[in-house]
Amino acid sequence: MIIYKGWGLLIPVCTILIGIFFFGSNGNASLEIFLYGLLCSAPLVYITGLRLNKKSVNDLYFIPLQYWGIAWGGYFNCNFAFQVYQDPLKKIKTIIEAIEATKPV
Repeated sequence: MIIYKGWGLLIPVCTILIGIFFFGSNGNASLEIFLYGLLCSAPLVYITGLRLNKKSVNDLYFIPLQYWGIAWGGYFNCNFAFQVYQDPLKKIKTIIEAIEATKPV
């Protein structure tokens, strides 16, 4: 069940879809593309939330719209840091496997 007031549902969904449209390939989105869509939509949701909440209440799951922009930015930063931490380990394993594959048996 989705609980929202005002534009609390439409603005986040539209900004994510716009991010996927600009960064995705043929409407498809991987995790990285989804994260970049969140990063680009986070300031838009924050600014739009500030402006809309001056006139009326716009929230999603009882959280005002502007705070969703902050949450998305934080989620992107945590997930990006996790990917950067894991990616060098994967590259090292790939290099070791390639070296072992070229050794004579």
